[in-house]
Amino acid sequence: MKPGGRESVPGPSPADEARAARGATTEHTRRVCEGGATKRCDADRPPGRREGIDSLPLKALLLADSAELACACADAGFEIVYAEDVARGRALSARERFAIVDARVARPRPLDEELQHRVEAFFERLRGHAAGGLYDAVMREVEKPLIAGALARANGVRAAAAAALGIDRGTLARRMRALGLDDT
Repeated sequence: MKPGGRESVPGPSPADEARAARGATTEHTRRVCEGGATKRCDADRPPGRREGIDSLPLKALLLADSAELACACADAGFEIVYAEDVARGRALSARERFAIVDARVARPRPLDEELQHRVEAFFERLRGHAAGGLYDAVMREVEKPLIAGALARANGVRAAAAAALGIDRGTLARRMRALGLDDT
C-alpha cells in the first residue's frame, strides 16, 4: 500500500487502451479509495445533464493516463473522451466543446511551437501553389500584437515600450505607423 492509504491498481486493459486510442470512452475506470477498497466507475453510463444554455451532455477531454481524474469525472456524470496524446487532445478540443479539459491539453503552446504549427497549416492550405511574401506577412502578424502589448504594459508611454522592446523610440514610431497602431 502506498502512503496516504492508496494502493496501486493495474492500468487499463488492452481493450480499454484500444478504445482510448480511438478516442472512445472506456467501459470503466478503476480507482482505489481510502482504506484499500476498490471502486468501479462506470464511464459509459449516460452522461449527466446540467441546466445551461443548451443543456448538452457534459463532456470531459482527458489524456489516456488520467485514471483518477477520469473516475472523478465519471462519478460526476461526465461523458469522458480520451486523447492518446496532447496533439490529438488539442485537435479534439478544436472540433468539440468540453466542460473539462486536461490541463496538459489546455495549456497554451510555446510561441515557437505555435508559429511552426501555423506555418505548416498555411503550407498545407496552399496545396503546392507558390507562396509569396510569407516572411512579411508573418512578421506583421507577430509584430503588431508585440508592439501593442508593450505599449499596454508601458501604459502608452512610448519611450518605456521602446526600451522594453530593445528598440529606439523613432523605430517604434515608424513601426507603429506602418502597422496602423499610430493614433495621431
